[in-house]
Amino acid sequence: MNVGGASRATVTLGLTAATIIAAFSAVAFHFGALGGIPHVSDEVVYVFQARTLARGALAAPAPSPPEFFRYLNVVIEAGPGGRWFGIYPPGWPAALAPFVRAGAPWLANALANALALLLIYRLGCEFFGRRVAALALLLGLLSPFAWAMGGSYLSHPMALALATLAMLGPTLGLRRDSVPLLALAGLAAGALILVRPLDGAVVGLALAALLLRNRMWKGVLVMAVAAAPGVVALGLYNRALTGSLFLFPQQLYIARDTLGFGGAVGKVATYGTLGHTPAKAALNLGANLRSLATNLFGWPFLSFAFVPLAYFTRRRRWRRGLLLLSAVAALFALAYGCYWYDGVMYGARFYYTLMPFWLLLSAAGITVAHRFAARRRLRPLVPALVVALFAFSFAVYVPHYVGKMRASYNLMDNRVYEAAARAGVRAGVVLCPPLDRAYPSYGAVFWRNSPWLDTPVIWAKDLGPLDNQLRARYPDKEFWRYRGGRVERYD
Repeated sequence: MNVGGASRATVTLGLTAATIIAAFSAVAFHFGALGGIPHVSDEVVYVFQARTLARGALAAPAPSPPEFFRYLNVVIEAGPGGRWFGIYPPGWPAALAPFVRAGAPWLANALANALALLLIYRLGCEFFGRRVAALALLLGLLSPFAWAMGGSYLSHPMALALATLAMLGPTLGLRRDSVPLLALAGLAAGALILVRPLDGAVVGLALAALLLRNRMWKGVLVMAVAAAPGVVALGLYNRALTGSLFLFPQQLYIARDTLGFGGAVGKVATYGTLGHTPAKAALNLGANLRSLATNLFGWPFLSFAFVPLAYFTRRRRWRRGLLLLSAVAALFALAYGCYWYDGVMYGARFYYTLMPFWLLLSAAGITVAHRFAARRRLRPLVPALVVALFAFSFAVYVPHYVGKMRASYNLMDNRVYEAAARAGVRAGVVLCPPLDRAYPSYGAVFWRNSPWLDTPVIWAKDLGPLDNQLRARYPDKEFWRYRGGRVERYD
């Protein structure tokens, strides 16, 4: 009897099933809870950028007149030869572009999220053993936070996959003394910099510190060389759009959108005042932790309950994992403390890259608690508690969370689009409510535009007395207007 072969087959079957479940839950959340549309302006801009890159360009010709198409976090350069483009790094839009071209952009994050969970499992096997890793994978499959991220158009699932791959490289590389694995970690960190530069810098710094702690000077050099193309590519992308290697499109859009403290930091007022301070950083961290405390697993303020217990171990193997994951988590808290916005949308999305920390330490903590209870003849206690918490999640929290997403989350839904469909709009210009932070939001239809505005239906802002300027630009198109829940011909 080939026990080893049977065990490997069981693991392969389990991981295959986990991949399918992870991807399916993300797709189901995307259509069932989110209505198949973006709900955050960042998502809208990512889709806009992906459509631009899918046409083989970094920017599209500026629309005319620009006032009818302005949207949050999209730069429009006025004048002859002007361009418009999104302000975010190119890594995630580039990964999203093939799915946009194939007509299935919703599939990109579902696959990225499933891959990330598999990589977390593999990382857990190295640090904590297969049982803890399998439990962490199961926790990830049951996480409402993971469903929402996988169902979104945000960059965080891709960042999670790359960050976990980067952490896995040195973990295996140190054990096997493998230069290719260290180079793989560097490539992943460089790609992460193209997706979320701050996340890439934090993960790269943590891994360099790990290698230096083990006096792996060669490993640091290998990782740095492998990560360099990503850093260079980001600089060249900046220069193509802003004219400078070091000026990000975000700063071109508004200089206040940057890291640091002081009165000149922050796009909008937070906690009643402009500027960013260490006190506001603490409040931002608190907001994210409060969100995670329930949203991570859907438990009532108890999602972190088992994390501290993971540190009560004497296992040397566990301690290596605890050191790396804790260092990355601490650096993340410090780095995002320097950013003016708390970022809580769908949950603590800025901290989604830390899912290896949350999932693996929760699984390790559950294991420690179970062993402690078993030694006192209370073996069923911890499994029963975890089952009860997830029963609460599925019976109470998940219906509430899904209902919140369906109810025009962040003031965005399909209301205008569905009104146009009912009116039989197949071509023309549809004039929509002009505000980006009101209901219904222009962003709910802006994302349907081609950056070249060459689709049969164009979605523009209704600017009242100025609408004739747009008529002059599109004299051969029929015009429609959204008013009071209906789309009607606009004569």
